[in-house]
Amino acid sequence: MALNHIMVWKFSAAPQHLQRLHRSPQNPEWIVLIPRELHRGDIDEAVFAAGKLTTVSRYETKDGDVVYIGNAPLEQIMATSAGDRFAARPDRVPS
Repeated sequence: MALNHIMVWKFSAAPQHLQRLHRSPQNPEWIVLIPRELHRGDIDEAVFAAGKLTTVSRYETKDGDVVYIGNAPLEQIMATSAGDRFAARPDRVPS
């Protein structure tokens, strides 16, 4: 079943198949799953700009969905100017 929304979890609460993508010795804080239908290049830009505060890893599933796994608390990332790129805006609503 295709997802039509972005999913965000604390790492420990994420589905096991997504947790298993993480291979680094670091302890991640969160996982974000973006269905391929919703993923755009500006999302990568925003996530990796926020990643300057922390380590963010990007994975692609066999279905083409994109998974980000990061170390810093999401609140810290959203408090930066990079977090503004995640804000819902009328000009970014898919038609």
